[in-house]
Amino acid sequence: MDLKSEFGDCRFVIMQGSADRTKDLANFFHNSLELPFGGKEIGKTERYSMYKVGKILCVSHGMGMPSLSIALNEVYKLLHYAGCLDKCTFIRCGTCGGIGVAPGSVVVSTECCDADLNHFYTQSALGKHYQYPAIADPEVVRHLQLLAEENGIPVVSGVTLSADGFYEDQGRTDGFFCEYEEADKFSFLQKLHAAGVCNIEMEALLFLAFARRAGVKAGVVCTVIVDRLKGDQVTSTAEELEEFMCANWKLLSHFVCE
Repeated sequence: MDLKSEFGDCRFVIMQGSADRTKDLANFFHNSLELPFGGKEIGKTERYSMYKVGKILCVSHGMGMPSLSIALNEVYKLLHYAGCLDKCTFIRCGTCGGIGVAPGSVVVSTECCDADLNHFYTQSALGKHYQYPAIADPEVVRHLQLLAEENGIPVVSGVTLSADGFYEDQGRTDGFFCEYEEADKFSFLQKLHAAGVCNIEMEALLFLAFARRAGVKAGVVCTVIVDRLKGDQVTSTAEELEEFMCANWKLLSHFVCE
């Protein structure tokens, strides 16, 4: 494959967890922006799926930072050899739990932290540990927030916490194990809220740290589907959840057209 001819015109990389939703997003860009799209995955799909729609590369990364790490390394190498990595802006979109943020809102991450409120990603290699700041590109943050406001999408910008798991790691009480009480959970969530944390998900910390380390622009915009200060269970209907995600995708469609 001639990487430069196939991918050299890429200017945006939009990543999210689900392979199915990644294909849906590619079709959304194709239909709403009238961009060329062959409708087929690029390469193998055992680990992640990738679709090219005009100048946009849509990639699924699975759940959690270990899965994301593999996808990032391979996509960055691909675009480097295609000669366009430094011209691309990377955006992660997805869902999250808000911390005092209502369902249907989008959170634009300014920076990320881990569960210990460290504002850096720790990379372990050969028995050593390296720390990389996880800061979004300020221009991307401002642009996403402005576009959300202009299009009537409730938006908040702030710190995103990336957890290593979904249940205990995020302070939930409905997993198989739980070593704490409901009061402990809310005490922890209030601590996060006081520290400026707006939402919790599982990938943004690595996503932003990787981009900053590589010297490329990146941002994260996630749709809130539950306010964790009010409970752990999603109470919105399937139709409402679909509407929430469509608003996120419409925001991205405006972003890639600017």
